[in-house]
Amino acid sequence: MIDAEDLMAQFDELGAMIPVGFESCIVGVVERFGMEPVALLDRDRCIAVLMGEEHGSPSEDEAAEFFDFNIGQAWHGDQTPAFCRLLSTAQTP
Repeated sequence: MIDAEDLMAQFDELGAMIPVGFESCIVGVVERFGMEPVALLDRDRCIAVLMGEEHGSPSEDEAAEFFDFNIGQAWHGDQTPAFCRLLSTAQTP
C-alpha cells in the first residue's frame, strides 16, 4: 500500500489533475496499459464535499446532479481523474 504523502508526491510528479477541494476524496491510482496513472476519487465522498456549507449545503440529489454534470463528465485531457463508487464490505464475497 502507498501512503497519502507518497501518493500526492507521485501525482505532483506526473502532473495529475485533482479537482480543487477534493483532495480528501482520493482513494487510489488508476493504472492502464500505455497510459500515465491518474488519480482515483470516490464519487460518494465528492458528493459529500459538495453537500458542505462552503457549497451552500445543497441536497444530496442537487450535489449529485452538480457532480455528474460539472465534475464527473468533464474531460481535461489524459490526466483527467477517474471516479469510482466503492462497494461496502457487506457486499463483497
